[in-house]
Amino acid sequence: MVEMNNLQKAYDAHSDELEDAILSVAKSGRYIMGETVSVFSRSLEAYTKTPYAIPCGNGTDALQLAMMGLQLKPGDEVLIPAFNYIAAAEAAALLGLSPKFVDVSPDDFNAHAEHFEAAITPKTRALVAVHLYGQCSDMEGILNLAERHNLFVIEDTAQAFGSRYRFSDGSEKAAGTMGTVGTLSFFPAKNLGAMGDGGAMLTADKNLADRLRILTIHGQQTRYYFDIIGTNSRLDTMQAAILNVKLKYFDGEIEQRRLLAKRYLAAFEGVKELTLPREQKNVFHTYNQFTVIVNDGRRDALREHLSKADIATLVYYPESIDRHKAFAHLPVNEELVFSHSLPKKIVSIPLYPYLETKEQDYVIENVLNFFN
Repeated sequence: MVEMNNLQKAYDAHSDELEDAILSVAKSGRYIMGETVSVFSRSLEAYTKTPYAIPCGNGTDALQLAMMGLQLKPGDEVLIPAFNYIAAAEAAALLGLSPKFVDVSPDDFNAHAEHFEAAITPKTRALVAVHLYGQCSDMEGILNLAERHNLFVIEDTAQAFGSRYRFSDGSEKAAGTMGTVGTLSFFPAKNLGAMGDGGAMLTADKNLADRLRILTIHGQQTRYYFDIIGTNSRLDTMQAAILNVKLKYFDGEIEQRRLLAKRYLAAFEGVKELTLPREQKNVFHTYNQFTVIVNDGRRDALREHLSKADIATLVYYPESIDRHKAFAHLPVNEELVFSHSLPKKIVSIPLYPYLETKEQDYVIENVLNFFN
C-alpha cells in the first residue's frame, strides 16, 4: 500500500533521538510548560527570523488566539478563502465575528489581493491569508491592500511552514512572519509534525506577543491573577521535546518534498488531462500536498483506479466552506466560482519526505496507465 503519509517512517528515521527526548521529559516531571517549551519557542524565532514565537495547543487554537489577541469584536468582518479547511472560519464564528468568504486563484489555490479587495466593507477588520498546500499567498499585494484599508492580516501557515516569499525589492520573509500575526500547526501530517497536536503564533509586535502569551494561560501574567479572559492552550512539553528534535532535520525533509514534487512534475508534464501545481516565481514551495486538477471529469475514476492498485489518494477539500451546513445561515455567494468548482476536480497523491522512489515510480506508472 502506498500511503498518503507514513508517520512510522518519519519516527524510524530519528527514533533514537526522539526516544531520548521523550524519556528526558518523562524523567523531568515537568510536563506542562518549562524550559523544553522555551527552547522550542526560541528555535522557532531563530528559524523564522521573527522576534516572537508563542507556542499553543494546536493550529486551530492559534487562529482563535490570534483573533482574540487582535481584540476583534463581535460583528467584525473577517475575510477568509472559501476553498480552505474550516479552522479559520470556525474560530471567527466561535468568537461572534462575521466570517465572509472570498474566492481563490486557479494558479495556486490561494486567495489574492483582488479577491479580498472585492469583499471589503466598512465592517471588515481583518483578513486571513491561507498558504494552501505549502505555498505562500500573494503577500505583497495582500499587505499593500491591508495597509490601504487599515486591516489586520492573519497568516494561516498550517500547511506552509518552511515556505518563503520574495518581495519585489528582493527581500525575503518566511511564511507566517509577514502579516500582523502568523499561525502554525504541528499536527502530525504537517511539514513540521509533532506526535500529537501542537501550534504556535508568530509576530513582530511585542505588545501583541505579550497579550497572546497570557491568552494561552487563562489570561494570567502572574500566577492566579487574571488580567483578561483567556483560554487554556499550552504546547505540551512532550510535543515540544519531539519538535526540538524534528526541527533539526526539517530543511532536509523540505528539500526531499521538493525533489519528489519535481519528479511528479516531470512525469506528468505531457498529460493534458491534468493541471499540475506550479511554484509561483517569487515563492519557495514546500509541497505539503501534491494536488492536481483532473480536467476531463474522471477524477473519481482515477481515484478508483489508484485505489485498486493500493495507492491512497485524498481530496483536500470535498466542499468549499460556505457550502457546509455549519455556515448555511450565511448569504449564498455564487461568485465563488473557482472555490465551488475545485472540489469536483482536485485530488492529492502521495508525497511525504520518506516516500521511497520505488513507491513514487509505482504511483507515476499507475497514473500514466490510467490516462493512456
